[in-house]
Amino acid sequence: MQQQQENKSSAYWAVAALCVFWGTTWLPSKIGVGYMPPLQLAGTRQLVAGTLFMTYFSFRRMPLPTLRQFGALTVLSFFFLVVSNGLTVWSLKYIPSGVGSIIGAIVPLWIALISVLFMGEKLNRLVAAGLVLGFSGIVLVFFNDLLLLFDPAAKGNNFGAGMVLGIIATLSWSIGTIYTARSSIKLDPFHSLGWQMLISGIILLSTSYGFEETVPLRQIHHHALMAIAYLVIVGSIITFMAYIYALRKLPTAQVAVYAYVNPIIAVLLGWVILGEKVNLFLLAGGAITLLGVYLVNRGFRKG
Repeated sequence: MQQQQENKSSAYWAVAALCVFWGTTWLPSKIGVGYMPPLQLAGTRQLVAGTLFMTYFSFRRMPLPTLRQFGALTVLSFFFLVVSNGLTVWSLKYIPSGVGSIIGAIVPLWIALISVLFMGEKLNRLVAAGLVLGFSGIVLVFFNDLLLLFDPAAKGNNFGAGMVLGIIATLSWSIGTIYTARSSIKLDPFHSLGWQMLISGIILLSTSYGFEETVPLRQIHHHALMAIAYLVIVGSIITFMAYIYALRKLPTAQVAVYAYVNPIIAVLLGWVILGEKVNLFLLAGGAITLLGVYLVNRGFRKG
């Protein structure tokens, strides 16, 4: 009994770490894209983190994945880390980090919508209300910027590109989540994570060198290097390990609380450190979006 209580206590600390640390990763990502191309930044982070994971597992002599497992890992890498993480970092070239974090919170809305439209899930009132509120909140977050689309004097403003990239990133993460739930990869989750990071790092960097004006390693600004170090240690290692550990010990609904806290932390850090604007549309839209996410999660639990 005491051991179970200690395990639960450790799991709650893991969730607390998720709430704080994942919310802080938007800041170094935003800083990093100011000094190097986004795909190079994302690829470097994933490659370094994946190499660290795989070095550890090589010392433990973990068996290599089978061809079937490797195929599934490649699919997961593509949706989670190549498309979702790559486009998320890219979007931060054009939108504030706090706004990006609010867009990132709509993943449960996409999962609900895909489940209802294509997988036969029932649409109850809570889920329907959550979907309407969630996507309405995103429109409200961008309300001021959306008006600029019709302003001829606002040419060259790329907020629309950032918004689209961020939304596609959340859709990709949602598809990856559904694929994970329906596939059975009998592989240690930490080992799986290491492979995904390694694969995605190689793909992202290969894409970067083909399409971006990459920065030579010796010329990378120290601010970008510090951002990468934080994203590797905190964003890729500590938080993912805490996430997997918490999911093993606690119900998913309890772990999912991080999704409501992360945007708040990201918005506050962007405002305090980077001077990002925080207006009524952002605050109200963010609150409505998170309420929509809450209702969707609650509606599916009841369903």
